[in-house]
Amino acid sequence: MTAQIHLDMHHEHRSWVSDISLWRDDIALWQREMAQTMAQLREVEKNLAKHEESLCKHAASIQLDEQEIAQHEQALSNYEAGDSGTDLVDYATKHKYECAKHDSQRQKHEQFKRCHHAFIAKWRMMMMAMSTLD
Repeated sequence: MTAQIHLDMHHEHRSWVSDISLWRDDIALWQREMAQTMAQLREVEKNLAKHEESLCKHAASIQLDEQEIAQHEQALSNYEAGDSGTDLVDYATKHKYECAKHDSQRQKHEQFKRCHHAFIAKWRMMMMAMSTLD
């Protein structure tokens, strides 16, 4: 009976050694993947900084558009109130250009929105997955 117990223990030990070998392979692969991930994380940080800069420029562009619209509206109001309207000629000339510019701004904003929402959704999923690692 003791011989059988020893054989069973040897069999379990061989099985455990086999498991450990597979685990070492897994860990080696995961370490390579983590090294790649850390390098990619540095790229993500750079790209996020670029995206943040682009968002700031987009916000500044929108603010400038608001100011230009307000100036044009003021010129129209002044004309309707009896002003000579000399600056309206400039605004009327630029209006077609401003329409195209506004349409371009709308498209750019929608692209920012789609990309930002997709990124944030994936980021949140990743952060939830990360919270379960330990």
